[in-house]
Amino acid sequence: MQTTINNPEDPQMIQDFSAFAKASLKIMAHLVDTIPETGQPVIDAALRGGAKMHIQFGPVPAFDRVELVMVEREGTRHILTSLSLNMTTQ
Repeated sequence: MQTTINNPEDPQMIQDFSAFAKASLKIMAHLVDTIPETGQPVIDAALRGGAKMHIQFGPVPAFDRVELVMVEREGTRHILTSLSLNMTTQ
């Protein structure tokens, strides 16, 4: 089930969403920085070819892990790097 709220009236929801989006971008930048330089050309080529980069949080309810995921146009998922609350990078 998906719910779309185009114009939320709750100012707290707007503020929380903005804070979450900004924090997500910072986390994504950190995760990208952990990718070895040798892997960058491969990722860049995949993105130019139509792959998408996602940041994924979970699992629910623990919400203690974040993954940087690349999804190829064909749908194949690749976890490029991840970070857990104990601050270890894989």
